[in-house]
Amino acid sequence: MDLLKFSGREIHGYLDIDIEFNDQLTFLTGINGGGKTTALNCIVSMLFPKIQFLCDLSFMSMSIDILDDGKKKFIWCKRTETGIALGCSGSEEVLQLNSYLHDPGTPAFKRAEVESEYYADLI
Repeated sequence: MDLLKFSGREIHGYLDIDIEFNDQLTFLTGINGGGKTTALNCIVSMLFPKIQFLCDLSFMSMSIDILDDGKKKFIWCKRTETGIALGCSGSEEVLQLNSYLHDPGTPAFKRAEVESEYYADLI
């Protein structure tokens, strides 16, 4: 599998990222806060669905173009009102995932643990 392109819109609410990968070697350079690590985290989270990362990240849409066995394919992810939708070419099925909503009755020190359990149950 070869990565061809990553595109992300309104990541963190303000970053638009477009990266075209060279088939031999690609360097990501830029100033601190430019989105290099964020782009890599997004790519990994879409390829090996890291649901909690995707649900917690602020973005409008993201996509990855890949070349697999000589065929161009893509994976996409879009923010919805309640969470995210994740899909890929070749399948009409769309995975709809709701973001965790904190229960006001949960003590602050338990919120991270309860949220992690919620996403573990989704997986």
